[in-house]
Amino acid sequence: MKTKQLPLNRRQFLKQSCMAGATIALSGMIPGCAGIALQKLPDINYTNGINLRNCNIVDVINGKIISNGTIMIRNGIIDLIIDHNPYHNYGAAEIDIQNHYVLPGLIDAHCHTTMPSTSSFSLSQIMTNYRQIQRNYIQQLQSGVTTVRDMGALPLLLHKMIQKIESRQMPGPNVQFCNAITNAYGAHPDIDLKDVSFLAPYFASFTGYSNLWYRNTSDLVTKFKDNVKKASFVKLTMDKKSILCGKGTIPTYTQEDLRIIFRLADEYNIPIAGHMLTKYGFDRALDFGIHSMEHTIGDAIINDHDISLMAEKGCAIVPTMSMAQIFATEEAITDLPQDYQNDFILNELTLRRHYINQFHDAYVEPSIHSANQKTLSLYRQYGCDNLHRLGYIQSNPRLFFGILKYGPNHLKKMYNAGVIIGCGTDAGVPFIYHGMLWREMEMLTRIGFSTIDVIRFATINNAKILRMNSEIGSIELEKKADFMVVKENPFHNLKTLRKPSLVIKGGRIEFAQKHYLKFMDTHPTT
Repeated sequence: MKTKQLPLNRRQFLKQSCMAGATIALSGMIPGCAGIALQKLPDINYTNGINLRNCNIVDVINGKIISNGTIMIRNGIIDLIIDHNPYHNYGAAEIDIQNHYVLPGLIDAHCHTTMPSTSSFSLSQIMTNYRQIQRNYIQQLQSGVTTVRDMGALPLLLHKMIQKIESRQMPGPNVQFCNAITNAYGAHPDIDLKDVSFLAPYFASFTGYSNLWYRNTSDLVTKFKDNVKKASFVKLTMDKKSILCGKGTIPTYTQEDLRIIFRLADEYNIPIAGHMLTKYGFDRALDFGIHSMEHTIGDAIINDHDISLMAEKGCAIVPTMSMAQIFATEEAITDLPQDYQNDFILNELTLRRHYINQFHDAYVEPSIHSANQKTLSLYRQYGCDNLHRLGYIQSNPRLFFGILKYGPNHLKKMYNAGVIIGCGTDAGVPFIYHGMLWREMEMLTRIGFSTIDVIRFATINNAKILRMNSEIGSIELEKKADFMVVKENPFHNLKTLRKPSLVIKGGRIEFAQKHYLKFMDTHPTT
């Protein structure tokens, strides 16, 4: 008879996580995709480019559809867009889009690609976690996401994965990254490395540390300059309140720390993004003029003056509202407080229950989702306030319920004030799986945004937040040929984005549904 095993306590989690990370990193040196079956795509000659014919082209900037259009791609760049089908193919390979809808590739502006979305680790699941990390990249691309912004990773492992993608050993999106999170020692995510075994530094030599965790001003400057090399942006964690059950105040930056960080970022001409769930973090971020606010706050109302200041200072927001939905854990409370019993929250909790209890084999290794489900029993078994003392790492639902309460109204006011709203998932944390940007997009429509607005959030707005809007985010001349193709008009039916027919990155076919594969196989290219 098997003995029932509870999820690992905090010390066990850290030790085995570290060991798993080292094994994953070592495995990452091996070419290929460790047991993942990759799609066989047609052998297309891209030398003279490709022409996409019979397209309904989605103009995300103007909210229009260009019918019966042709997109000509040369050297991975959009070379020509015309509103008819030309008589000659100019020596290029041709693909009949069959009057489906061509959008710019989606952008997940907040995710963690080297995290396997698991809340517990065991040595027996090391290769499962490794498979999942590789799946993260593949799933993003196959879902139509051609660019991601990684908001904190194991840097050495991340760069191994990026190298695999760039050398075409593995399909995946373009990755913008911050390397490690720039945070004071003990700040969010507040898991102290002293709880890891003495072998932790050895393991980290293979994976890199996800936290920069400086101890003083000199340490900050040295580590910042090393971490920022080749990075796309800087990631800060602005709150002084832990999100973990049973924990309270945690360290954060001094005012002098922040002055140094923002000065250095300005010298390197690199934007700063900041994690914040509380008004304390929001106020400090706004004061310093942060480039993008990640998540949104759950402990106070943001007044109109501060929202106007956001717009004036160019502070964008990536709200990750579906993350708040997932971590509004009903399992931690006996009775839902009256404050949270409005139609929006009650509907989101219903959708959350349905999601948690579903199988998600297309997005995650089954054993990972099963392990995540089991951790929910800890809330009732031990009580949220006792979990940290007992060594368990679980999120405190209070802030996340607050985000569901305040977030919709905050976002509508920000939109009306002209604040740029982006779209991200926080994929990589437990229960939030890569390739499900559509969950965030659909939730934003339930908040009250139009489908056209939400598609803009995930394309051109995200491109602006990444400072890449001259390259990606819309279908325009001389931008990268990053596209997803869907059957129906996404302005009328957002759910069509759940299942792309075709994904193109850099002018190359990266994913195709079977009917497209069959079509391309029976029409030899020039």
